[in-house]
Amino acid sequence: MEKPPKSSLLKMVSKSIDLDWISDKRVSQLELTKPDGTSEIVNLKAGYDDEIFAGAWHHSAAIQNPNPGTYKLNVTAPDKGAYLLIARYQAVQVPELKYKLNAVGPKLNLKPQDSKDSVTEVTYQVQYYGDPQQGITSASKGLTLQQKTVNPTGQIELSKADKPGLYSVTYEISGATEAGYPYRRTAVQSIYIDADGNKYVN
Repeated sequence: MEKPPKSSLLKMVSKSIDLDWISDKRVSQLELTKPDGTSEIVNLKAGYDDEIFAGAWHHSAAIQNPNPGTYKLNVTAPDKGAYLLIARYQAVQVPELKYKLNAVGPKLNLKPQDSKDSVTEVTYQVQYYGDPQQGITSASKGLTLQQKTVNPTGQIELSKADKPGLYSVTYEISGATEAGYPYRRTAVQSIYIDADGNKYVN
């Protein structure tokens, strides 16, 4: 969780969307700006969390039959603070988009499993979390090694992943549906490199 910006963006094609704005302070309202430029105040149900997010406030709302496009969500809060936005998409059918990562030498080959023609680019980030065999390290919170944008069937470079241990590859997939609506999805892949340099993709 981090300090909230003025707004968050949602790109959606769905029957309905359930929103849960979780923050360390109770907010007074959420304003939703639709793709056509009109805005409305979202009806909220606020509740205090004393379990998983103990001490936080949940602000729940539902958007019925949203039109495809980009939605902008503005929050009114008494002060800056931490937040987490969870959006659950309710749809009759959601096409799957899967990628398979194969380790080849110092690289990972990107291989789209479904909807490959709709993908336009992939942006990835490689982080190092230390070697579990050596206990906690200074990089245990994640040290960013590489970040780059490649084509849909490109390769993730791991030349800087030269230490044994656990790595995380976060890749963001961008593209457009057959109807021409843009989408963006994020996936995370864990990789372990042993002392001999062998890579194990989880």
